[in-house]
Amino acid sequence: MLDGQSPLIIVCTTAYLPYIGGAELAIYEIAKRSTDLRFLIVTSRFSRRTPRFERAGNIEVRRVGLGTSLDKWLLPLLGGLVALHRARKEPNAALWGMMVSQGTIAALFVKTLMPRIRFVLTLQEGDAPEYLQKGRGGLIWLFWKYALRRANQITAISKYLIGLATDAGGKDIHLVPNGVDVDFFSKRDEDAIRAVRAKHGIGDGDTVVLSVSRLVVKNGLDDLIRAFAIFLRTHTHAKLLLVGEGGERSKLEALAKNESVADRVIFVGAVAPRDIVPYFHTAHVFARPSLSEGLGISFLEAMAAGVPVVATGVGGIPDLVRDRDTGIIVQVGDAQSIVEGLADIADNNELRDKVVANARAMVKNFYSWGTIALYMQNIFALK
Repeated sequence: MLDGQSPLIIVCTTAYLPYIGGAELAIYEIAKRSTDLRFLIVTSRFSRRTPRFERAGNIEVRRVGLGTSLDKWLLPLLGGLVALHRARKEPNAALWGMMVSQGTIAALFVKTLMPRIRFVLTLQEGDAPEYLQKGRGGLIWLFWKYALRRANQITAISKYLIGLATDAGGKDIHLVPNGVDVDFFSKRDEDAIRAVRAKHGIGDGDTVVLSVSRLVVKNGLDDLIRAFAIFLRTHTHAKLLLVGEGGERSKLEALAKNESVADRVIFVGAVAPRDIVPYFHTAHVFARPSLSEGLGISFLEAMAAGVPVVATGVGGIPDLVRDRDTGIIVQVGDAQSIVEGLADIADNNELRDKVVANARAMVKNFYSWGTIALYMQNIFALK
């Protein structure tokens, strides 16, 4: 247990575990490895089943709100008050805002009342630039500009987001990508793989296309389903596994039915992080033809697991996926291009092996959580 004089990082984030996303995982993985620091995570409660307070090692969690979906709108005030109370008691405290959202408003509340406190802002957004700059009548972009100009340091998970931050007037911007636990995703559990195959009726001769993502418009899963319907004409023993939940599920299920592939498209639903690895090891190819993307932690997970990636070249994806080197790049909204990308991997073992080897080496060298945690520790140490 750290003593009370260890630096305290007050993390203001709209969501945190058990809610899973790239931002939530990044906070957890960085904090648990930064053992010379203490972390207070101030976040929304969202459900009455989640505890208001937790502590484990150097991480303390304070969840505020009524335990409903409205809690994120209470976070700027309630979370701000919690963060302010602790900041005033800790002379060596700093603020860490995760994404420009309700959590960051809480951090800005503290920064306004304590101008000298250091404020680090991390950008993980996967929204299209058109939405950020013009959404809500331009109010989102105005808030971006204000938040970025108030930050002492800014980190962004991709070069794409660095460009947006620069356009919004941000200064002192650092590239700190998300990471992956390479050892965790590399380890094969043959019993677990067999269980996944049996659960979803996957035969020995089936080619498995996997996507792990929220079922939302920006992830392009409608394009993937249309492409998969075409892919099945030449690869008749194939199945598409969609892992995740989201507001587009009913529309995507209807689309699979309309494309006459409902018996081949499996909606797996949400899978806990500890149980996701055998899904990657069941797959022959990982595909997510995103319309916009900040970086995409699932791409890193697929690469660490040795699964070749088919992706669009939008947002931060080109940081990871170099065409026919660490993955296959396809055209946005183009089902035929996606089909060709899937076929390249399915039919060309030499290309597949090359892509897998290059991607795994890249992830191991540059995207391990241990490396990312050191980057962030250096950011927090800046004066």
